[in-house]
Amino acid sequence: IWVNDLPGIAGAGTAVARTGGGSITLSAVGSVSLGKDSTLDASGGGWLSTGGKLVAGNGGQIRLEANAGANAGGSHPGRVTLGEGAQLRAYGLGKGGTLSLSTRAIRIDHAAGGDDATLDLAPDFFQSGGFAEFNLTGRDGLTLADGVTLAPAPVSWELVADAYLRPGGTRPADLTRRVLRPEQDRQAVRLSLTADATDLGDLTLGM
Repeated sequence: IWVNDLPGIAGAGTAVARTGGGSITLSAVGSVSLGKDSTLDASGGGWLSTGGKLVAGNGGQIRLEANAGANAGGSHPGRVTLGEGAQLRAYGLGKGGTLSLSTRAIRIDHAAGGDDATLDLAPDFFQSGGFAEFNLTGRDGLTLADGVTLAPAPVSWELVADAYLRPGGTRPADLTRRVLRPEQDRQAVRLSLTADATDLGDLTLGM
């Protein structure tokens, strides 16, 4: 949330300054599906103290897990599905959030592979949503296609010019803009790619 305790601002001093993005977990023994145009948002907020100091909130955590509780043996038919236009967000004025996906299989490529049982992700997925950490698990296989380069980078929030005049309770998205900071100022991204099934779990990295 956005909390503004500057003197003279409407509502100053009436809200608790909780700036972190929190966490969202969707876990199922079978499959997890997000519908068309759905949004999961674990973005952080910010707090302006009475003295004008900004406490920048960090993005939270989003975790989508199919095949919950399944051991490493055999196949894992449950899958995570992201409907058309579905969005995952964990922006922050401070640090970016964490995204964890565990599904039957994952393929990272410029074009979809045409296999409905596989979660297809484009390379630019890793520069979206404000995430600074990606933990991807394809239980029965994860493939980085030939010729694909991954360059993860967290897109951050930056306050707009009149943000200090906005009252508490304003949606953080309405008083910020998204920026890709220069490389030397950018938070480093952590990326984990895993295939953990004992029978089918191949991790394939293209050339």
